[in-house]
Amino acid sequence: MNVRVLVLIAAAALVGSGCRKKAKKLPKVIRPVRVHQVSFGGAASGSTFVGKTKASTESKLSFKVNGQVAKILVKVGDKVKKGQLIATLDDKDYRLQLRQAQAAYAQARAGARNAKRAYDRARKLYENRSVSIQDLDNARAAADSAKAQAAAQAQAVSLAASRVNYTKLKAPLAGEIALKSVNVNENVKAGQPVVALNAGAVPEVSFSVPESVISAIKQGAKCSVSISALSGVGKLDATITEVGVQSGGASTYPVTARLDKADARVKAGMTVEVQLAQAKTTGKRIVVPGASVMEDAKGRFAFIAKGKRGEQGQIERRAVKTGKLTPSGLVIESGLTPGDLVVTAGIRFVEPGMRVRILK
Repeated sequence: MNVRVLVLIAAAALVGSGCRKKAKKLPKVIRPVRVHQVSFGGAASGSTFVGKTKASTESKLSFKVNGQVAKILVKVGDKVKKGQLIATLDDKDYRLQLRQAQAAYAQARAGARNAKRAYDRARKLYENRSVSIQDLDNARAAADSAKAQAAAQAQAVSLAASRVNYTKLKAPLAGEIALKSVNVNENVKAGQPVVALNAGAVPEVSFSVPESVISAIKQGAKCSVSISALSGVGKLDATITEVGVQSGGASTYPVTARLDKADARVKAGMTVEVQLAQAKTTGKRIVVPGASVMEDAKGRFAFIAKGKRGEQGQIERRAVKTGKLTPSGLVIESGLTPGDLVVTAGIRFVEPGMRVRILK
């Protein structure tokens, strides 16, 4: 038995030794990166930003009072005029409240007239020394109180009449119905959206830009907009109207541009490509793709691949000073020199000192 155990142990040791001999150390992965060679004159391709079209005025219309929807007179896509009736609520209860307020007002007016006549009689009697000054003061106070009550009831009538009018939802502007949120017979609360109205003849475009280029975008700057969904339509001229001052998430900032001319073919929600106008500059300059420049607590920088295309190289972090954003890319005022290989793809996976494979 002992001999058998020793044989098994020896066999296991030989197998383990063989496994250790076969195990090989895995080679270190060399990540590939795509680069752009820095030169005077600009990047290889123009920088564009993807965005969406929207109406210049987007309004969510709602009733000012609670109630049950009686009618909806529009459909999605309908064009409406200013003041056109959109929807109505059941107004029976509000009309009943109006009649009650009118009745109370009539009663208050009658009381005010009686109190005024009583005061006039008391004043004449006081002049004839038939009543005391106390009686005259009481009559005057009763008349004033009745008059105030009648005025309050008049306001109640006006409020009740307004509530009746609030059961009718009308378009505040001429535009197009973009969305319908409720149906007939549904109970809605005051302020609850019923329809969405897109107004304004000239559409706008909203897009986001990275933090490395937001400072180069100025309000009033010109840009061009391309819409692939509209065949046969060239680039549309537009003007930057809003530049975000707070990041909207993912280190990007919102920017809004308005088309210079109205175009009925442009609908809200279309995907567009926005290209900023060429800045006028003189002399030589270095321009790189905007995505190749990043920013952290130490400032703006770019990753440089030290080596040749098609071979291995090493990553170097280089601080840069940026200028304006152009259709060709981001102007670099200092930090880069012609011949540098700026990393444009694979940036998130590299760090200074890392060995990489530079794609051709």
